[in-house]
Amino acid sequence: MPHPTLIIFDIDGTLLQSQRVTVPAIREVFHAYGLKAPGEQAIRQTFGLPVKEYEAWLASLCPPRKAAHIVEAVNDRELELIATAGALFPGALEALQALKRAGHALATCTNASVPYLARVLNELGLRKYFQLNACIGHGFADKTAMVRHIMNTILLRPAVVVGDRASDIDAARANGAYAIAADYGYGAETELQHADAHARAAADILDIIARLTGPPR
Repeated sequence: MPHPTLIIFDIDGTLLQSQRVTVPAIREVFHAYGLKAPGEQAIRQTFGLPVKEYEAWLASLCPPRKAAHIVEAVNDRELELIATAGALFPGALEALQALKRAGHALATCTNASVPYLARVLNELGLRKYFQLNACIGHGFADKTAMVRHIMNTILLRPAVVVGDRASDIDAARANGAYAIAADYGYGAETELQHADAHARAAADILDIIARLTGPPR
């Protein structure tokens, strides 16, 4: 039997294919306002930023008097697209199902807003897999604080953080948890280099957790 483990998942770039909702949301709204939308690569670089930083970046691309309305419109469209175009990375759902069946405790930790997190959990049928869901919209300073809160609430050890950005790796290390880099996500190789292990695909997470937390061979 596998050793019961607390596994904390990032959302964007780890579970959710964010480009399927955020890129078209920005493009559609900018087009409606007669603005040139940023390129997909520029948009992808914002995935995983705290929501206020992402919104500030978005606002900087807009006429000042219209910025707040455009940002709100993009957020609203993004929520709509989660329901119609949102999709997990291949193998992510199967990994969650297998980890849950194996008796692990699962949680989420994201820099997104409360409505965004709720929409992802509800529309993609994920809520039943997680004991606790934390986001920066709940008032946390950063991911390090979120992971600390989750680990103080769910006392199962060892703990693992799975994510695709440096903030995920840093949060794991600051709290004494293992860090698994989701290399298939949106983070650069350089920001993930200090992870304890690297998942090339979501399906790899199962074997990596067994290797990191299982008994010595």
